[in-house]
Amino acid sequence: MQRQPGSREARWSHLLCGAVTEAPVASPPLANPVAPAISQQIAALAQQLAELEQTVRTLQQRVDTLENRPE
Repeated sequence: MQRQPGSREARWSHLLCGAVTEAPVASPPLANPVAPAISQQIAALAQQLAELEQTVRTLQQRVDTLENRPE
């Protein structure tokens, strides 16, 4: 029997229960088709976060100006 990465050794199983047929080994997918969409969403969220941070800074400056204004 052939060694399979990520699984326990099964080469000795024929000694316990007779002939063993090997199941075909499925290869893992090479590329994740969802990854580009997630990357785009992360980039969009990062842009939104940057815009919100800028808005908060602007509003904080306005509040500070109003608080420091003489009456």
